Amino acid sequence: VSNLQITLDADADGINPAWTILRSEDESDAAGQKILANALSRRFATNPGTYFTDPNSGLNLEDIIGKGITADSLGTLVLAMKSQAEEDERVLQAEAKVVSVTGLGTPDAIVKVRLSIVPRTGEPFQMTFSLTSDKVSVLKGKS
Repeated sequence: VSNLQITLDADADGINPAWTILRSEDESDAAGQKILANALSRRFATNPGTYFTDPNSGLNLEDIIGKGITADSLGTLVLAMKSQAEEDERVLQAEAKVVSVTGLGTPDAIVKVRLSIVPRTGEPFQMTFSLTSDKVSVLKGKS
């Protein structure tokens, strides 16, 4: 069992992640999970079309929360997160699920989304995202 802790802080200048690029010969170990979790976190901080080599990569959660989260946008959000995670060739299957909502439709809304990842190699793990009007955080990841 591994625990991953990654925090992405969004501010007026955009998401400012402190990523560590790790390399692992065996991506089935905890380091491999962390590499994949970091890559997925980057996808959720990247505008679509940023990389000409992979124009489908990117779902900037900061843009989504900046527009406000409504009941109508929740379904779109989880489908987009699932789809974006499955764009990574190391992911066999992904599932995104809203686990809690507070203050929906208000500037103080908090939405938590759990992303369950089944990698092609290694053990499945989860990442829980917290989205507020000014911050995107990955609260935890676990096997």
